[in-house]
Amino acid sequence: MSNSSKTMRKVLVMLLSIMVAIAMGQFLSQSNTYAATNGGGGGQSGYTQGGNNGPGGNGGPGHFGPGGNSSNEQVSDDDEDVDEDEDVDEDANEDEDFNGADLTIAEDPEDATYAVGNYADEMSIELDGDDSDVTYQWYSNTKDSNEDGTAIVGATDPELDGDYISTAAEGTTYFYCVVTEDNGDTLISDTAKVTVKALAITTQPKSGTYKVGKSVNLTVKFVGNGDVQWFSSSDGETWTEIEDADSAKLKASTAAEGTTYYRAVVTNGLDSDEEGFVSVTSSTAKIVVSGTTKTVVGKFAYKITSDTEATVVGVAKKTYTSLVIPSTVTIGETTYKVTAIGAGAFKNCLKLRTVTVGENVTTIGENAFKGDNRLSTVKFSGSAVTTIGKNAFRGLAHNIKFSIPTAQLSAYQTLIEAAGAPNNAKYIAF
Repeated sequence: MSNSSKTMRKVLVMLLSIMVAIAMGQFLSQSNTYAATNGGGGGQSGYTQGGNNGPGGNGGPGHFGPGGNSSNEQVSDDDEDVDEDEDVDEDANEDEDFNGADLTIAEDPEDATYAVGNYADEMSIELDGDDSDVTYQWYSNTKDSNEDGTAIVGATDPELDGDYISTAAEGTTYFYCVVTEDNGDTLISDTAKVTVKALAITTQPKSGTYKVGKSVNLTVKFVGNGDVQWFSSSDGETWTEIEDADSAKLKASTAAEGTTYYRAVVTNGLDSDEEGFVSVTSSTAKIVVSGTTKTVVGKFAYKITSDTEATVVGVAKKTYTSLVIPSTVTIGETTYKVTAIGAGAFKNCLKLRTVTVGENVTTIGENAFKGDNRLSTVKFSGSAVTTIGKNAFRGLAHNIKFSIPTAQLSAYQTLIEAAGAPNNAKYIAF
């Protein structure tokens, strides 16, 4: 045999050996897998790995050596035990979740201060959780402690009615609530401090000087929760109750110049004929409103004279030829009736020819139109005029015409003539 043939033969033998080794490896692997799944691979594993470490179940001895004591079946039992333990843990977790939802106090009762004789407000406790099976008991205590208090008979609701809180005398009392669950567990609130003092004013209203239209608020503060009533006076001696002024704050009127006095009377909430009634009066606040504040709206300058009225006191410029005095004017957010023409309001408006007087005007001041020598027509829209000042119509066009509502013709003519109107003036009814 040639050398090349011998070499080829060796190669074939080597390849065959490798193929057999690979096949054996696959067989062993499949056997081990089968044993791991079906519990019968212990014997083979005993041969290859010394027996005790085989992954099979409780199978018989292997073909080539003593079988391994596989533990898979036992592990399966243990797994079942673990699952049962996990179920127990889940039950325990559910118990923990249930316990986590137990009641808690969300809001404790709050402190309060009253004047002697005040009606006390109710106090309350608020729970977080299912409070359908709980009971309440309120306690009072002379010390700041939620232990060893005195049970309040009948106070078994989440709210403690004000009737259980005495304000008959000065002093301090503490209140708390005990909540009992159906399993016997209890929750105890913090204490609420209730202080009763003599009725007194702690903040007095203040005096001041302000411009017309300035916003002014007066304030009175006092012990407890009693009642308030404000009064006003023009001289500081005779007082008038202000309608609907029964809160701690009062908006003082600054619509017109002048001086007004204010004060508040505070009571402990009882009627004046009830036993224990107490009242105190605040100091007097003097409010002075000064200045000649004018506001120009359109062609006219106005002065606010009250909360509802305004007076025309001038014009934006003296070159107008025609003017219509309105019945109302809006200044800021308030609408006022235009009820008067001020003294000298249109004096020496030399180009002015026609004027219409608004229907709400009741008064025309002195010299209102004096010297307006081209003014030839004046119309009165309404029937409210009762006063016309001296010289209000002096120096007008000699042929001036006054148009007047029929019902007021005679009365107005008398007033106009007395105010200096030309002798040749005509008075026309409409």
